[in-house]
Order: sequence, then C-alpha cells, then structure tokens
Amino acid sequence: MEAAARWLEMLDQLPNGRRVLIAIDEFERLQDLFPGSRQEFLQLMGLFRATIQHRRGVRLLVSGAAPFDELDGVWDDHFISARQIKLPFLNRETSVGLLLQPAPDFPSGAIPVEVAEEVYRRTGGQPFLLQVFGSLLVGRLNDEKRQVATIDDVQAVEGRAIEWAETYFRDAYRSAPPAVREALARLIQGGTADITPLARRWLTQRYLLTPDDRLSIPLFGAWIEHHALV
Repeated sequence: MEAAARWLEMLDQLPNGRRVLIAIDEFERLQDLFPGSRQEFLQLMGLFRATIQHRRGVRLLVSGAAPFDELDGVWDDHFISARQIKLPFLNRETSVGLLLQPAPDFPSGAIPVEVAEEVYRRTGGQPFLLQVFGSLLVGRLNDEKRQVATIDDVQAVEGRAIEWAETYFRDAYRSAPPAVREALARLIQGGTADITPLARRWLTQRYLLTPDDRLSIPLFGAWIEHHALV
C-alpha cells in the first residue's frame, strides 16, 4: 500500500499538466481479491478515497453492474464524492441504425430493417448482444455467399448467440438474489404478478425489466429456460 501511495503521488506530479485515468472494471468483485483480510481491503479503499479527494492529476473510473447501495457500505463511505453515471441499453433507433450500417463501407441493404428490428426485439438493445447477432448474421451471409439476411437467419443464429453470451447470462443469473430468480421464472412464463420490491428494483437497476413488467431481453429468458431452470 505504501508503494501504491508513492506511485499515485508520482502520477499526480507528471509534467505539463498531464492527467491519468485509472479504470477498474467489475469493481464489485474487488473485495474478493482479499479473502479473509478485510483490513487490507479497507486500506486499499482508503487509498482510493485519498486519491479522489486529494489527487488533482489522477482520476478513478470504476464500472460494474451493481450500484453502491447494493454492496457493502464501505463503497458509499469511501466513494462519497464520486459521481454515478448509469449507462442504459441502446434505444431502438440507435440499435437498428448500428445493425443497418455498422461501418461506412458496409453494404447497404445487407441487414434489412425488419431483420434489425427482430434483433433489437430479442436483445432489448443490450450492446454486447447486438454485436453478437451482427457478427453471426454477417458470418452466415459470408459462409452461404448471400447478400441479404432474413428473419429466418435471426432464428438460425440465435442458438449460437446464446452460446456466445453464456458467460454474461450465467453471471447475471448467479448474482441474482433468490427473489429475483423467482421473478425471472415468472417473467419467462408470461407472468408479471407478485414481483417483490427487491426483485423489481434489482431488475430495473440492470435494465432487465420493461415499464410494463416484461423481461427486456427475451434472449436472456431463452437462456434461463434452457440452462438455469432445467
């Protein structure tokens, strides 16, 4: 910790006004790096807090799926002055636009609007899942030497899309409390009643629940149906 503090001090004094951004992904797992040693974890958190408050040339960016208020209170205590920015899924217009024209030289019409709309419906605009479907659809067209995708192609690649997203789905499901898992089971069966406040909040925080109480990513529901609940 002493060496880390000296390193951060050095970064804070870089010439010409240079600034450093330290990015930490999946921050909610950070505590797992210190099994049985909470004191060391608290020392690290204290170092982060001092950096946030006193280092002008160093900034911290932590990203993850869980908000601070779902975690150990130590996060709120040490990141009290941090600004929280929520990143929702992509909306329909953006999702469809990316699928129709992912790059300037992408062939116009290769992914028709109705195909893009179906991919958006299945993914809810989740960026990673959109990318997975786009890659699989283009790969299928190349393999079959075709120029235009169809709705049937979306259905044909869905199984592989679920395989590609296995880690994402499994992590989301395993991290869900029992009440959320029960709610997910009801949602994939078409039910919406009796979603507990805890489950509703957990799902809403992760953009997995639509305003009319439907699962926002039907593809996640397909994974649950065939993997988690069998």
